[in-house]
Amino acid sequence: MAGHAEVVRVIHGLRQGDARTPCRSAVYTSNAVQRHAVQASASRFQAELARAGHGSITTEIAVAGPFCFVEDEHQQ
Repeated sequence: MAGHAEVVRVIHGLRQGDARTPCRSAVYTSNAVQRHAVQASASRFQAELARAGHGSITTEIAVAGPFCFVEDEHQQ
């Protein structure tokens, strides 16, 4: 389906590694508390990136919409 995004439930963090990958990153929140926490974290991280001379965070932060779980073979 065009325009879809694959979303993961974060249990532990892993680094993407290859900056050339065509993947995009996003954090979808389900309430105001989560949204505030994510935005605060992104602001702190962006300040550190800027201090180190790096560019802007490109991760999308948005309210979660409808979703469905992917097939079992794509989990983990």
